[in-house]
Amino acid sequence: YSISGDGSLGPEARQTLLDMGFFMPGTKKRTSAEALEEPPLDDIPFSELRSGCEGPPMVGNFSGNVDEFVDGFGRCSPGRWKPSNRGRRLSDSARGFAEGLRGRVQKSVLECVPDVARATFRLATGKWDGPLFPKDKLDTLREDWFRMLPDPERAKEVTPGQPFFLRAIAQTLEILEDPDFGIVEQGKYCFCNGVEVGHLRPLGPVPQVYRLRRKDQKYDDSSWEPEMRNHGEGPEVERSLQEAFEKEEREGRMFPLSLGEAKKRYPGNQLRIAAQAVIPKPDIDFRVVHDATHGVQVNNEIVMKDRLESPGSWEVAAIQKLGSSSDEKVFFGIVGDVSKAHRRYLHHPEQWGVLACRTHSESQVLWINKTGTFGVASAAYWFSRLTGLVGRLSFRVLLETFIFMLIYADDLHLVSGGRNRWINI
Repeated sequence: YSISGDGSLGPEARQTLLDMGFFMPGTKKRTSAEALEEPPLDDIPFSELRSGCEGPPMVGNFSGNVDEFVDGFGRCSPGRWKPSNRGRRLSDSARGFAEGLRGRVQKSVLECVPDVARATFRLATGKWDGPLFPKDKLDTLREDWFRMLPDPERAKEVTPGQPFFLRAIAQTLEILEDPDFGIVEQGKYCFCNGVEVGHLRPLGPVPQVYRLRRKDQKYDDSSWEPEMRNHGEGPEVERSLQEAFEKEEREGRMFPLSLGEAKKRYPGNQLRIAAQAVIPKPDIDFRVVHDATHGVQVNNEIVMKDRLESPGSWEVAAIQKLGSSSDEKVFFGIVGDVSKAHRRYLHHPEQWGVLACRTHSESQVLWINKTGTFGVASAAYWFSRLTGLVGRLSFRVLLETFIFMLIYADDLHLVSGGRNRWINI
């Protein structure tokens, strides 16, 4: 329950509503138990993970420490299993589809890049100019992919504000028996329609993808203030923010809106204007940080039931150990970076108002974020969920191919071995 203009309520009126049991913005963060009102659950055993693989997953072991092998693509990721065990439990139809799509991709790659070893070295050393694959060849490959799906015309659709063929990904994952394909386009809140920010109801749990979160995140307590001043204001900061926001608008990730219209469209606590900070970065001029904690309290209200995990020394050691005992003794690795990673998914339009900001505290023009926003607690969660889908699609198509992919936030590490390592990568 919410009321219009609650940010204007006096302290006594707000306390009266709190005493009556209403949840008000600016109160302390809800705990996971309070949000779900159910007893803690246990992580599901590997035998119940719908990975399509045979036997148990690999185990990370480093300096006497043992834990689950984590590749960053989720607990049901085939990349957690030895390559020889991947795809063994898929249905015949799923395996047949994977083999067909893999064959089409391999044929297209060899047509575009006949010398894959040389091309891989050029790519790894930063000496490759322009796109890796010509646009016409990539379009042809996509058409071949779409024709393999139940609804080719629907597969061609690209949701505004997102760069992916999400509907094609959803159909492909369903055929390949991935357990989380429904989040792509099913239900009100999905990647096609826009996902939730997470401040109204808990995110997760998704036990096929994540282990349960055992520790809650803590954020600074601050007074409720739905309209915050930017950090370190001045003409230079205002100019930098204006240029950054206009670029984001051209790419479909933000849009300007007058303050008056924003209050009509997002009444009461549905509109929260967060402070912005401009942080210098070594590789680019600056990064804009959306402070969703202080004053606006968005982060304080977000509850995530799932634990985000990244690979580490355990996984690297496990891969090296596997290579030393197999025929794939010579490894080659390459590292890539996902540009604008946390901006690659759409939030549901109903919740855009809590992602508002402006270039200057006195400005009557607001800028509304439509996509994932750096500084919002759920940004990493939704990018992890999305990149997990894409990574698992790749693994399921590659079947028993000797390749490992590890994702550290937005940094992708690929490792392959043996004679086919170049084409694998």
